[in-house]
This record gives sequence, C-alpha cells and structure tokens, in this order.
Amino acid sequence: MSKIADDVVIGNIVTAFEGYAMDDIRFNSSRPISAGILIGCLLDQISGFFFQGGKAVDRVNKFVDKYLSKYKKIGIYDILRNPMVHHYSIKANFSVTSDPAFEDSVLSVTEGGIIYIPALIADLEIAIRNAVSEFREDADIRKRALLWHEKHRVLSISTKMAYDNDAIKKLWEYYKPQLSSHPALSGAMLEVSLKFTPAARGTFLVDVLIKELDGDKSQTRLTLEHLAGLLGLKTPAEYLGVDKENGN
Repeated sequence: MSKIADDVVIGNIVTAFEGYAMDDIRFNSSRPISAGILIGCLLDQISGFFFQGGKAVDRVNKFVDKYLSKYKKIGIYDILRNPMVHHYSIKANFSVTSDPAFEDSVLSVTEGGIIYIPALIADLEIAIRNAVSEFREDADIRKRALLWHEKHRVLSISTKMAYDNDAIKKLWEYYKPQLSSHPALSGAMLEVSLKFTPAARGTFLVDVLIKELDGDKSQTRLTLEHLAGLLGLKTPAEYLGVDKENGN
C-alpha cells in the first residue's frame, strides 16, 4: 500500500476514535448504561490497533495498563464489556451512575463499586489523546494498526456531496494545479483522475483516483472532501461557497 493510502487509513482511524467514538460517548454522559456499553466496545476495538495478543482481554488489559492505569486494579473491561454488551447487565458488586452527587468525589470508582461515568469519560479522553499521539509518531504502532485495520475496519460516516457539471469543472480547475504542485504528491510518479458516480437530478458523486506509476502501482480512491482535508486545501463546499446544511 502506498504512503498516500496509508495516511488516508491513519486519518480514518484517528477520526473514528477521537471523533465518532468519543463524540457518541460524550453525548451519552448522562446515560450511564449507554456510555458504559460504548466505552467497553471502544476499549475492545482500539486495543487491537496498539497491542498484539490472542484474546481481546489480553490486548485491552495492556491498553488499560498503559493509558488507563488507575482502572487496571478493578478490571474495567471485564466490568463493562461482556456483561453489558451481551447480557445488558453488569459484573456483581458494581454499578454505573451519572448522578451529579458524585461530581465532587475524588474517586471515579467508589469503594462500593459505583462507577461515575462522567469522570471515566474525562479519563478516557486523556487516554485516547495520549494513545493517538503515540499512534501518529511510533512506526511500530502505525504498522500494527494498518494490519489490524485490514480485518477490523473502523466505523465511518459518509461525507460525500453530489455536484452538477458546472461545479465539477470549477472544482477541477482549482484542485488539478494544487495536486500537481503539492509537496505530498509532487515527488512521486502519479496519475490523478476523477471517478464519477451518477446521483440524482443530473448530479454526480466525485472521487479522486490516485494511481502510482512506479513501485507496486497501487491505487488510492478517496472523496474530494477527504483529499482536501488530507492535503490542507479548501473543501469543495468552501471553494464553491456551498451551505452544506441548506444545499445551496
């Protein structure tokens, strides 16, 4: 796989964890059961990108030990993951709460086994931020993550927009010279083209196809929106002055 394709995958992984996963968990901070289920699932998935191990619990324990060490002793994964996801229950002697009465407590897990979910979420945000920082910088973690992603792809949300012929011509007039001179692309032998998929009422979904002309001759396909974000260019909506909420 080319470095361009690798960078796209890495960006997708980071967005899935820091964006989609944590956004959903924060949204459910006042719904402790929902948040607990999501946290258990996130620990299950993210640990595979960082640590090898035959069993999920082994990988998660390594992740918790490194990034959420204060929860290692109680076995936070065993409490939240299997009982809540598979049986809509929780491990004996534990419970979850978002009751503000626990807000001033110095403990995210009380001696009575009450897990204060907002405090756990705050700790998880720090853990994910630290993990993603290492993820970006550590070549071994990056290599492991790319291999894991081949079998366990992260969730994604489509950001595709449909464009008419006039909009496509304007966008290509802007992007084509930007792509040919961009430092991330200018040093490689590449063929860049557009791929069109008919949408509704004379509009098209537009993908960019980047083909390497040397090496393994791999191809990378991504949306204009994704490419713009990856290369730090104006998004199609920004360039065209489109109000994405109103579609005009």
